[in-house]
Amino acid sequence: MIHINPDKLAQVYRLLYESSNRYICISEYYNPTPVELNYRGHQGKLFKRDFAGELMDQFDDLRLLDYGFVYHRDNQFPQDDTTWFLLEKNCRSMKLVIRADASAQIRVEERDD
Repeated sequence: MIHINPDKLAQVYRLLYESSNRYICISEYYNPTPVELNYRGHQGKLFKRDFAGELMDQFDDLRLLDYGFVYHRDNQFPQDDTTWFLLEKNCRSMKLVIRADASAQIRVEERDD
């Protein structure tokens, strides 16, 4: 998404969301505020921003499961400096009900409200 025109990101986010059954994993150049960078002498070709945050803002059933950083000086797995995010969709609120019967057996049930 770092090379996508920011005006098109809402469409790209929707396509990612609709193409996923449960998980969305992205690895991009992160910046807390959107910035445009020169890319091989060209303007308007490279963007850094909070892609995961924008996805979660656009789709309120997404939640962050995990995230990490890949460092260019990692001797075992050298790559660009990127941040990855694992999101899960279709998160629903549920309540757990714990029941104990006379024989002290415990059962946990999900209950949607």
